[in-house]
Amino acid sequence: MANAFGYDAALGWVAESTWGTPLPPTKFQEFISEGIKKTVERVESPSTRNLSELRRPDFLITVAGPTEFEGIYEGQELPLKHAMGAVASAVVETTAFTHTFTLANALPDGLTMTAYRGDVTSPQEHRYGGMTCASITWAFNPNEALRVTYNWVGKDETIAVQTAITYPDLSGALLVKGHDFAAEVDDVVTVIDSAEVTLDNGIDPNKRVMGSQFIAQPVRSGRRKVTGTFTRDWVDETVYNEFISGASKKLELIFTSPTNVTGSSTPYAYRLIMPDIRYDGETPNVSSPAILKQTTPFFCLSGGTGVSDSIYAEVVNALTAVS
Repeated sequence: MANAFGYDAALGWVAESTWGTPLPPTKFQEFISEGIKKTVERVESPSTRNLSELRRPDFLITVAGPTEFEGIYEGQELPLKHAMGAVASAVVETTAFTHTFTLANALPDGLTMTAYRGDVTSPQEHRYGGMTCASITWAFNPNEALRVTYNWVGKDETIAVQTAITYPDLSGALLVKGHDFAAEVDDVVTVIDSAEVTLDNGIDPNKRVMGSQFIAQPVRSGRRKVTGTFTRDWVDETVYNEFISGASKKLELIFTSPTNVTGSSTPYAYRLIMPDIRYDGETPNVSSPAILKQTTPFFCLSGGTGVSDSIYAEVVNALTAVS
């Protein structure tokens, strides 16, 4: 029997027409790791008739887990839409388009996420239907590409014959690289070492109703939260004083590719914009003779809907629409 190897694995996805009804994937993506698992909760009988377990029937079924990718300028739009809620596309110049991802109260109907876990006899893929994004985290570091981690919760798993895999071009131009990054606070460039931003969608990952082993379609049932941190050299008291005063600031985390979208003079771009953040501290402390660093947690406030909400994203590439 042939072994399965991680280097043969693949992740794919497709938007579902009906939540929880899995479909064959239409797009695939290089990935760093995945942790999607099916769990079956089996409950022992509480009967007192025997000292040994009498029965252990299947009760509740869930699929859930993370997927981690390197950020690319073109090819990850659909998962991002499912994490944020809505997207609008507009032409910038001839063949270049801006896709603006905004928060929406209702998340889109689920994705089918597909995991092919290596080349084995009669290759098969695990299809996870009804996948809804519970949270998304963007990690920014100078020595690597943007890292994007999605946490998913879904309905069930089916196993099917492997779909033919086609990967996007990752020769270099489409990779969102750390050295193509700039941070702006109130439209002023600010040098930072690293950053991380998380959107928690506030969904109930275990909503159950009578008559089904599966979760009901997840919806936002709590307040969504956008939080983050950035680290920089301690160079002055500015950010610390703004933390103390509770000042409102605008934060933009921007990647701009040195490569233009084919047929245009517009570069590929990936931007996260948080129109109203408040710093949560913290005081830098000394524990060595090294450069003193300031790690600043922050949270994002909403000033309305769309691009006035607590966060939105812009991606510039050659796609005319997100599908």
